[in-house]
Amino acid sequence: MSTEVTDEEIEEVLLEVLRQSPELNPRGIFTIQQLCKYSPETLNNSNEYEQRRVLTVIYNLFLKGYLAWGHDFKDPIPPFCHITHRGKEMLKRDI
Repeated sequence: MSTEVTDEEIEEVLLEVLRQSPELNPRGIFTIQQLCKYSPETLNNSNEYEQRRVLTVIYNLFLKGYLAWGHDFKDPIPPFCHITHRGKEMLKRDI
C-alpha cells in the first residue's frame, strides 16, 4: 500500500532541489525539465496524474514569486527560468 505524497511535501522536495541549484547550475538558470530531472525519484513517477501534480506545484512556485520565466532580456521567456530575489530570500530563511 503506497501513501500519496501531499502537495506540501512535493513543494518541500522541489524547494530543496532549488536550494541546491547553485551546484546544479552555477548561474541559477534552469528549465522545468531540469528541475524535474534533479528531483528525487518519488516525484518522477511515471504515472501521468502524479506528474501533473508535480507540475502544478512547480507552477505554484511561479505564482508565489519564487520563480520567474526567462534567462535575461535576450531570452525572457520559457523554457528558461530562474530563482527570483524573493525566492532566494525564502530559501535562505527556510534552512
